[in-house]
Amino acid sequence: MSKAIGSRRNGVYHQAMKLNSLTFIAATSVLFTLAPTAAQAQEDAPASPGSPSIVVEGRKQEVREELKNLIEVEDDQLARFESEFCPKVIGFDPEWTPILEQLIRENVVAVGMKVEPAPCKPTAVVIFSYDPQDLVKGLRQRMPGLFEGMPIPQLDRLTGETRGAYSWRAVDMRSRDGITLQPAGDIGGSPSQAKIVRNAAGSRLVSSVRYDIVNSYLVLDLERTPGMSLNQIAAFATMHLLLDLTERAPEVSRSTSILRLFSGDDPETLPPELSRFDRLTLEGLYRIRFNNVSASQQRSRMVKHISQNEAEE
Repeated sequence: MSKAIGSRRNGVYHQAMKLNSLTFIAATSVLFTLAPTAAQAQEDAPASPGSPSIVVEGRKQEVREELKNLIEVEDDQLARFESEFCPKVIGFDPEWTPILEQLIRENVVAVGMKVEPAPCKPTAVVIFSYDPQDLVKGLRQRMPGLFEGMPIPQLDRLTGETRGAYSWRAVDMRSRDGITLQPAGDIGGSPSQAKIVRNAAGSRLVSSVRYDIVNSYLVLDLERTPGMSLNQIAAFATMHLLLDLTERAPEVSRSTSILRLFSGDDPETLPPELSRFDRLTLEGLYRIRFNNVSASQQRSRMVKHISQNEAEE
């Protein structure tokens, strides 16, 4: 679906979003049901400067730094969805909403993540609003549980800046097998956020826990959508819903990344869907079977996947 969204303020999609308050009501009706829980090295002869091996290693290091700037680290791990991915679009044109949801589903499946069959309980919500900042502030006041675990300074930055897209995720620490951990209760007479880990792994190579994204939220400025295609919006949403992106991800992303879609760039200068690097980044995280390893190991796997496939087009 490459059809671009028109600029008609009185068109069909405008009638789906007459007032920001209507979006808030629709959003809260859905969000209310969501409860975030909370090598062994081989010696080789020294390579000469400018040799292919040095160029390759230098390129890998560049990609590794890109990933560090793009994806948040949760206690030395990169979080990802493990199951129950179910997209829901709110505040968009009723005719295009199911198409957009289907495009997101197709993107997610293509990079290696399973999607819940519809109908399902939403875990990845995309909300369109003519005043996204005001909507996020309203959610913060009326539904603070959606932001549980987010440090106050980070939450202040999220709601305090005017931008085209606002996204955040609920991440939960679980056992390496995906079992919800029980709270440890009070420690030393004081409340604690600690959790009990049973059957801990006795290995330095893997962790006894993993970090799961259990809910993703994305609020988009409907005013900025004219000129964008549904494929572009779906690709942008896919990145924000599947990755625990840093606050500065859009500005540090490549000029060819779909992450720049709501940052003021001309949609015609951006890829019509996930860029090659965007897709390989998602594949590198989601096509690995086990995710209970360190962030450094995760990034190394992603860098390997990106390096092996980036030039194959």
